[in-house]
Amino acid sequence: PLPVPLPEDPSQQVPRLSDEDTQALDSLINESVKQDRIFEAIRSFLSSGTVSPPFSRERLRRASAQYEVDQNGTLYRTVLQRADGSIVKQRVVGEDRALLLKLVGSTHINHHHLGARQLMLKVKEEYHFKNLPSVVRR
Repeated sequence: PLPVPLPEDPSQQVPRLSDEDTQALDSLINESVKQDRIFEAIRSFLSSGTVSPPFSRERLRRASAQYEVDQNGTLYRTVLQRADGSIVKQRVVGEDRALLLKLVGSTHINHHHLGARQLMLKVKEEYHFKNLPSVVRR
């Protein structure tokens, strides 16, 4: 049997990054981090030491242990993830649902339609955001 054709209705297709989104990806991700209270608090704490309510200095210190900010102010989560012990720097993305779905959809299409588990692992190599499994299942 032949594969099922892609739906012609754009609302039924897998969301993915447009050319404009790809060019503006850094600014889209940075804006999503600014809109996310906890990620923005961690970024501010790491870059300038500022504490913003309702978070305490101790809570931000503990929460920021896995994160780092580069010279451009970009927030990354650093984790030991590979079997060889190498460190993976995941780009932190805020709770912009449309952007998250586009990132996951583009990864899905660019890597030849991986299944849910493999797609989640592939997304985790590059990005970190809350509720990753539920966004991938979508």
